[in-house]
Amino acid sequence: MASNQIFAFVDNSNIFIESQKVYGIIHNDFGMGRRYRLDFGKLFKYIAQKRGDIFFESHGVTYPKLYGSEPPKMDSLWKFLEILGVNVKVFTRNAFNKEKEVDTALVWDAAELIIKTRNQVNHNKTIVIAGGDRDFLKIYTEGKKAGYKVEFYCWEHSTSYEIKKLPTYYNLTPVIDEIGFLEKYKFEHDFGEINWGKVIPYDN
Repeated sequence: MASNQIFAFVDNSNIFIESQKVYGIIHNDFGMGRRYRLDFGKLFKYIAQKRGDIFFESHGVTYPKLYGSEPPKMDSLWKFLEILGVNVKVFTRNAFNKEKEVDTALVWDAAELIIKTRNQVNHNKTIVIAGGDRDFLKIYTEGKKAGYKVEFYCWEHSTSYEIKKLPTYYNLTPVIDEIGFLEKYKFEHDFGEINWGKVIPYDN
């Protein structure tokens, strides 16, 4: 095992869904943004940077952990992530389409990790939050007290001001092409070129 363990907690709405908005903003084309696909494998590789293990089990818990809300149309993504080795927690949206339960679960699980290990030597361990919600700020202070390095990775436009001020905040926007791809809708064949993205609107 590598010397450093990276305990990653991922807010899917902040990371996957917001990535499409970012791509649309960058290219001034929100239709194109809806075709952007974040590659979670590349995201985890980017976060790990060969400095430690990001896929592992500790105290009976599998990491990385990802928190998302249903819709059913995301089922294929959840199944793919589970095959990849990600610990997926999916919640049902409420009547107001809010996702506070997702944020609460992420904070609770990170806090539980910190409490369980606060009497251990954690200076070779890192807590990573892939998300920029202000609700995650307490993880930074409590994680540091327990000896962890605590890092945040998120898109600039969807990260709170308080998180952006932290010395271990990393903006994912400049590497959006490195950690994802554009789903191909244009195809060439003997009869010319067709852009299915214009013929069949993408259902976001």
